Amino acid sequence: MIHQHDESQDARLSVLLLATFLAALLRFFALGDHPLWIDEFLTWKRLHPATGAGFIEQVQDSFQSPLLLSLLWPWTRGELSELVLRIPSAIAGVALVPLFGILVGRITSRRTAEWAVLLMAVSPFTIWFSQDARGYSLALLGSIVATLVLVRMMREGPTFRTAIGYGLASGLAVLSNNSVLFLITAHALTVLIYAFPRRGREWLIWATAFGLAGILILPWLLKATGVLAVERLAPGAASGQSLRGETTFSPMALPFAFHSLLYGFSFGPSLFELHSPDRMTLLKNALPLLAPAWLVGAFLVVGGLWKMPSRLRLMIMIWIVIPVACVTFLAVRNVKAFNPRYLAVVMPLVLLLLAHGAASLGRLGRMAALICFVFTLVATGGYLGFERYAREDIRSAAVAIEAVSLPGEPVLVPVVSGLYGLYASDHANIVDFWGCQVVRNSEMADQSLAERFVGYDSGWLVLCRSWDLDPGNRWPVALALSGEVEEFGQWPGVTVLRWKRTAGIDGSGE
Repeated sequence: MIHQHDESQDARLSVLLLATFLAALLRFFALGDHPLWIDEFLTWKRLHPATGAGFIEQVQDSFQSPLLLSLLWPWTRGELSELVLRIPSAIAGVALVPLFGILVGRITSRRTAEWAVLLMAVSPFTIWFSQDARGYSLALLGSIVATLVLVRMMREGPTFRTAIGYGLASGLAVLSNNSVLFLITAHALTVLIYAFPRRGREWLIWATAFGLAGILILPWLLKATGVLAVERLAPGAASGQSLRGETTFSPMALPFAFHSLLYGFSFGPSLFELHSPDRMTLLKNALPLLAPAWLVGAFLVVGGLWKMPSRLRLMIMIWIVIPVACVTFLAVRNVKAFNPRYLAVVMPLVLLLLAHGAASLGRLGRMAALICFVFTLVATGGYLGFERYAREDIRSAAVAIEAVSLPGEPVLVPVVSGLYGLYASDHANIVDFWGCQVVRNSEMADQSLAERFVGYDSGWLVLCRSWDLDPGNRWPVALALSGEVEEFGQWPGVTVLRWKRTAGIDGSGE
């Protein structure tokens, strides 16, 4: 299935070095400048548990990314440093570029490998997660290494040495993010189809490869089954409230995931704009830019798949379809919400197909690839250089509020109260929304704010990712009914409203 490797297929060293250097520049650019966003705050909380738990307890309890936690723990005992928290992700994001080029050269051609490595270097999706204190960049690196070892085992025959290498790489990748499990499942299926063991020794070697990965991840896998709503996988499971309630999965999530894997989250409407009430209008207005980018990307991916040898084509499709199907199924069953980042392990394979289309479709393929490359650069520039696509800046909002707020004045912070507290001073009167139900109507909006402003005549409302609790954006309207409201300021992903109770309105809550 995978032919003996010819060194002429490898990308030229000069191209690998150029792409790696470019990747390092883009991934380390302003790495520590922007404040933590909500997901990164979860990493910080694990590193600084309020319970005072130690390293062993925290690593054992972290089923999402214990590897990243282990790497960061020795370096984060002092003051908060956004740069230090993101360094492991950035290093992994650089290292995966040449390794991806080597992998693509092993199974396709030099020209495809060189296109692939250059596209990966400027990929806004991988740059985003290379500047993110979460485990996705490490998971990408581990999955590429595991796939590279798997290809060698299937080509040259399995050995205990390569089996141990695969087990370690794939196991550590899962300990970076558990969605890598779906890729390992796909790997196992391709072994059964294309490298079916014929002798007892081969069975033992392959069992060592996948068994070692299983042994490494088992403790955290058991922890995950105790946290996620896995009971919803059972046929006929009740559709009652679980996690975020009824499933929010939409078939439109799949084309959005394809867009994200190619162009990240900084091309077209921003993530914050896509949660706004007028998101369909914004999307429609952006179609003259988005449609050509989608068509070019789809043309190259489909063309690259079509130009592959049939057996290799099926193998790549298995590696893509199984993770996509698993993530989609879990979202439909509401075990876990759908998010393109859970398909990170698929991203290199999509890029491989795109690069193969560029290399194998002649002049038309090269022209399409250049257009796609330009779109990718625009998306990367959007992420690195425009506030529109920046992640939420709670730090600036906290500093601005504290500069003018009155002593004891309440600051209502839905969803991200812990993150706000990280950047606020100790005397800040932060009011969280724990236990608040999702706002479904105006009455619920009025009540949730009145309960938190009771006894106060002025205060603040910090709106950041508030769509989780207030999808209809009813809080600003409700706030205006009880007093004077002014927009104090806006920062990326954050709007701050200042409120003063209207004279004569009872603030007793009765």
